Amino acid sequence: MIKIVIKIRSILLRLLIQSYEFERNQNYNRSNSVEDRKKLSHMSRKRNNFRNKIRKFFNYCNHFLRLQEEPLIYQKSITKKNQDWMRLKLQLVF
Repeated sequence: MIKIVIKIRSILLRLLIQSYEFERNQNYNRSNSVEDRKKLSHMSRKRNNFRNKIRKFFNYCNHFLRLQEEPLIYQKSITKKNQDWMRLKLQLVF
């Protein structure tokens, strides 16, 4: 399970990096027409939403890994309910 989460985390990180590189390339190649700027703005919002979802799941993976590595230290700062919810959320993915 831990290896799977680490693998997913690395894939998510690669997706984030590619998304930023793609947007940077789009900004270099954009034209000045109003329609193109509207389209780019719309796509930029979509990419930002996508990135936020990736970051959120990336944080879930990090949280899960921290719980596995140092459960006693980390559980002091988190309630039992949140811990169960996080594990359930990760199990739903697998």
